[in-house]
Parts: sequence; C-alpha cells; structure tokens
Amino acid sequence: FNMGLNNFNAAKSKLKILKYLSYKTKSFNNYFFALGAILQKKVEEGEYEYALVNAREMEQEAIRLNNHVGIIQGKLVMANYYLAQDNKREAIALYKEISQSTNASHDDKLMSLLFVYYIANEMGDYNMALNYLNASKIEVNKYILVNKMTSRSQNAFDLLLIEIYYCDLYANMRDAEGMRSHIDSMDVYYYSDNTSNNFYGEYHGEKA
Repeated sequence: FNMGLNNFNAAKSKLKILKYLSYKTKSFNNYFFALGAILQKKVEEGEYEYALVNAREMEQEAIRLNNHVGIIQGKLVMANYYLAQDNKREAIALYKEISQSTNASHDDKLMSLLFVYYIANEMGDYNMALNYLNASKIEVNKYILVNKMTSRSQNAFDLLLIEIYYCDLYANMRDAEGMRSHIDSMDVYYYSDNTSNNFYGEYHGEKA
C-alpha cells in the first residue's frame, strides 16, 4: 500500500481507506504503520504540534485496541518530536522505553538504542553513549542468532554502522587505542557482501 507521503492530501485519502479496511477486518498493524509514517513525515516537515497531537491520539487508540504496533509507533513519533524540539530528556525516556519493550520490533529497538547513543554522545555523556552502543551491537547479534535466514548484507550494514559510531565515540573521548580496535573491526564488515557501497565515505573518513 504505497502511501505517497510527499502528497499529504493523497496520503490522507489512502489512510482513510486503510483505516476503514483495518477496522472492518480487525487487523490494525498496517494502518498504524502507515499513520506512523505520515506523522513522522510531519515531524520532518516541522509540523510538530500536528504530529504530537495525532501521535498521542494514535497511542491511546492503540491501547484501547490492545495493538502493540500502534503503541510503539505512537511512542516513536513522540520521541522524534521531542528530539526535534531539543527536549533530550523526554526523547531519551521514550527511546529507552521502546528499546526495552518486548513488543517492539528489532528495527524499532535498534533505532531507539542508536538514538539514545546519538543524544548521549552529543551531550558528552560518553558512558551512557558507550552503554547504548554496546546494547545496539548485542541487539543485532541476538537478532542474527534468532533469525539465521535474514539478509547477511543488512546485518553487516548494521554492524558496520555501529563500528563507525564506536570510532566516532572514542575519537570524542580522545581514546586512540579504543578507536583503533574498532577501525580494525570495521574492515570485517566493510568488505562483507555489498556493504562497502553504502558506507564508502564514512569508512574512509574514519580510516584517514
């Protein structure tokens, strides 16, 4: 179901149809995913209050329906809203909540863990940043063990991204030895499958 997010009116019309079908069939996941994508687009476009009000309504409706996808998507939009508003405390609290939820998908958990790393690194709280970067790597490796049939390229992509973040963090900490160890690890993932095509600039920037 292509929502066409660049055309808000068209996306709203399609969402209305999807909502009708979802309530008719009592199957709500696709509807909440689509609504979350539209609201996230609104955050990116700077329509913050629209995104926040509707994200809160989505979360409450998802709670009423006992739909975990809607609850998580609502929290993600709100977390991204608070981050865009530079309210780091509220953003971190929501990202942490998502990362610890047994109902969150792997992608949502990983994204939330990396957002906490990013915010903590920006704040200069390097201990928190390191803890959440470690948790991100654990999440990816756990996912690989449980889902052996998933794309090797995507897993290598995620792990290379984390190694790049390690290098950035240790550079900020002025820890040359820590940075060097992760530069070595980057080589393993950089040359896995097609990963090198995605991170050529970042990889060679850290290697320089």
